[in-house]
Amino acid sequence: QDAIQFFESKLPAKKDVEGIVDQVWKLANANSLTAKTIRSLREDKQASFSEQQIEMSLSGDFNGFYLFMQQLERLPRLTRVTDMTLDKINEHDGEMQAKLVLSIYFDPSSTGSTATAGAI
Repeated sequence: QDAIQFFESKLPAKKDVEGIVDQVWKLANANSLTAKTIRSLREDKQASFSEQQIEMSLSGDFNGFYLFMQQLERLPRLTRVTDMTLDKINEHDGEMQAKLVLSIYFDPSSTGSTATAGAI
């Protein structure tokens, strides 16, 4: 029961998903990555949560991408990278392009934010 409550506390309201996407975008910029595209994919509804998939394409230095992934992993929300491709940019040493699909889990029935203050 405690574990269920813990995970439910990490589920934002549906209206907060846009703020999480904005936070991810800012993380990319803070790590000197160029976010080329970002688009919503399918929304998958389950009994007690929903999953919104977001596709992003980024480019920049691999070290910045690595830091971005570490920071993404530490976000207080339930997120998961479900698909990722990395390609080296041959003309520039250490530069790469990434395409990733990020799943953001949220509470479809909630009208307000259920997570702890300061999470977004």
